[in-house]
Amino acid sequence: MTDTSNDKAPAYSSNDTWSDAVSLLTGYKVPPRGSVFKDKLYGNDDIPLMKLEISDWDVEPDLAELDAINAMSWRTQNSGWRIENTDFVVPFFNGPSSVGSTVHMKKARITLLGTDANHDVPAGGVDPGGTFGAGSSLMPDGFKGWDSTYLSSYSYGGGMALEALLNEPYSTFDFSWGNSSPVDVMQAVDLTGFDRVASAYDRAARFFYLSRATIQNWEDELGAEDAAWRGQAAGVFWDIIHQLGVTYQNYSDTLPLEFVFSKAGDELRRAKQGINNAISALHGTWSTWALYEGNPLRWLHDILLEVTDEIWDNNLVKVRAKADSYGGYYGGSTTWSNVVAKDGFTTTVNRKNGGGPYGDLNNMTTWKAIGDEAISRWQESVKDTLGTGGSKALDAVHNSWIDLTKTLQKLTTQSVSLQSDYQADKAQAEQDKADKAAADAAAAAAAAQDKADKAAAD
Repeated sequence: MTDTSNDKAPAYSSNDTWSDAVSLLTGYKVPPRGSVFKDKLYGNDDIPLMKLEISDWDVEPDLAELDAINAMSWRTQNSGWRIENTDFVVPFFNGPSSVGSTVHMKKARITLLGTDANHDVPAGGVDPGGTFGAGSSLMPDGFKGWDSTYLSSYSYGGGMALEALLNEPYSTFDFSWGNSSPVDVMQAVDLTGFDRVASAYDRAARFFYLSRATIQNWEDELGAEDAAWRGQAAGVFWDIIHQLGVTYQNYSDTLPLEFVFSKAGDELRRAKQGINNAISALHGTWSTWALYEGNPLRWLHDILLEVTDEIWDNNLVKVRAKADSYGGYYGGSTTWSNVVAKDGFTTTVNRKNGGGPYGDLNNMTTWKAIGDEAISRWQESVKDTLGTGGSKALDAVHNSWIDLTKTLQKLTTQSVSLQSDYQADKAQAEQDKADKAAADAAAAAAAAQDKADKAAAD
């Protein structure tokens, strides 16, 4: 069952089929989904995935639009899932919204958390995670540093554990990832165990089959049970051989041999292949997800694109540079200012498709809402992609295991088995011992009675 101790938006731990599937198939424990962000990937002012500073931008009004365009080059540098610029500026005008009002340019400087110069990620793909300490003079007040190893253990560790089962040594013994502890020896999975057990069944089936044939030869050579030569001792010996043949025939029927392999061994091999196929399919789903959707900064980038599209349409292009000239023909001067030139100017940004406002660009709570939305979208991708893949994998493994269980149950529900024979022999030996003790006691009593009768007669 998934851990629900961190069930608080925007990320929560309940209904985590991906975690359940990874735990069952590999023994690797991913951290609770609700714990991989909070206090680990938060910047200043409780803003997820980024640290943020808002300040006035000292830019010439007549060059403001050009500077804004240049400042947003990160939009093309960060193309799709390849996030390569992690320190950039979002420009916007601030001031009254009425046409003719003077506004001035501000900038939100953003640094994405979870990667540094030593990492290629968040460009996409598997990342072992890292840490960045607090206390730098370059960081805003309230920034505590970040730790992406927990996120990596969740997003990438589970997939790498699946990969360990698909490649040599086909086992998760001692597997670990990021800051996680090695897989517990009692929880580790070793797919080669299916082959070893199947081979053991094969050897047992061949032994019973060949032994039954050998005993049958002995029985044939001794002749019929009522052969004329046979005395009491020979009859007992023939009966021993006959019963041994019946027993081995029962074993052979219980564990049949099909060509050179046992039926049980073949079922084990088929179950292993079914489980391997389920793991392979889930690993393929995870591999694509890890590349294109696994890093939450990819989702944050998508939202920032939406936000800057709205800033462009409802803020930047609503403003024009206005020249004001003073003085005469000679010695005059011109000053520039930015004014609202079109209706609809706003500093408020909204969620896409009418999802409600994030808030005013000047407020830190707006950027926190943007970060929360990124985590929510990342979590939905986990549930929709990895959760669906995990559910399919668990169903496939269940079906493979059910077929195998039906075969193995036949080995334990037959009337003849090694265990039942042992228990029967043990019970018979105890009964024989009790019978002998009773017979000895009766003989002793009879002897005592004879002695008493003789004494009385004398």
